[in-house]
Amino acid sequence: MAETSLKQMFQSMIPAGSAILQGTVTKADPLEITAENDSKLIISSNQLIVPWHLTDYTTHADYMMGDKGELRDETYTKVDGGHLHVDSRGGNTSEVKHKHYIEKLNAYKMTLKVYNHLQKDDKVYLLSLCNGKVYYVLDRVAGQVAGKDI
Repeated sequence: MAETSLKQMFQSMIPAGSAILQGTVTKADPLEITAENDSKLIISSNQLIVPWHLTDYTTHADYMMGDKGELRDETYTKVDGGHLHVDSRGGNTSEVKHKHYIEKLNAYKMTLKVYNHLQKDDKVYLLSLCNGKVYYVLDRVAGQVAGKDI
């Protein structure tokens, strides 16, 4: 029995006139991707469908560390640690350099900004549809770091 690669398996499931190819993001804005094995095939943003997970987006999440002090980190509001607090009378305290310690942090229904847009030099998998008239970006090639331009 002959072995089938993952790419061959996917290609057998897609309709005629379609193909899976690899490309490199050559421009981030407007998005432009060049095919890996055909440098003359430059795919412009108006031919691309980019799924939500490959964009910057806002979502809601809960973050729970627990109550056993799993994280103990020194945090500062400025590089030197000096900052003001509002005291119990409503006035500002004097600026004194000091540290805050985090031992328990739970955030519920917080808004989370995810920076995951495609960037120059990202390698991606594309699904060519309608004989190369439209391309769906499947995902980044594994091993790349998203948000490296932040």
